[in-house]
Amino acid sequence: MKLNIKSSQLFSSIVMLLVSACGLNNNELQSFNFNGTIGIKNFREYESFLAGTTGVTLPQASIDKLQPRLSQRGRVMEANPVSFMAMTMMAGQFCQTFVTSLSQTSGAQRRILKTADLTSAGAHASFRSDGELQATTVGELVRLLLQREPSDEEEAILYAAIDETLATQGNGTAADLRALITILCTIVASSADGMRV
Repeated sequence: MKLNIKSSQLFSSIVMLLVSACGLNNNELQSFNFNGTIGIKNFREYESFLAGTTGVTLPQASIDKLQPRLSQRGRVMEANPVSFMAMTMMAGQFCQTFVTSLSQTSGAQRRILKTADLTSAGAHASFRSDGELQATTVGELVRLLLQREPSDEEEAILYAAIDETLATQGNGTAADLRALITILCTIVASSADGMRV
């Protein structure tokens, strides 16, 4: 006897079995993305991701303040404006600590930006006029945090952030340059690719 099941029915049945096996409910099923993932990082995964990629840690008190606002189980339904704000805040804190550690380490010892001047009086002006250094910064941040090459759209957003920040900083200081790199780092780390499982 030949079964007459349409492929869409078979696909739906398989998806329902997988969803049941994962313990998702109907509300979570509506958020299921067949082209991506069914989860976001929970608070411990996100903290571990940021600590692992940047090589720095935050004080436990900082983590404890954010933890209740972050995804607890990594389920899509836990993603909401407050959790995204908390993830962005955590990313910003890790990035600020990371960039500070880069500036306190000699170039050869750094994870990224080995040739960038992050401390001298001319650091900001040098970065402003050096398109190659800007490209290196963008590429190295994306490769470090997302472990892939940046897309054209991502580069466009990050270059726009560089232009906007440089425009507001005027003749900035080395601290302003570190703030700019922290902004770029935070944008990348808090992107959808940084948050998803």
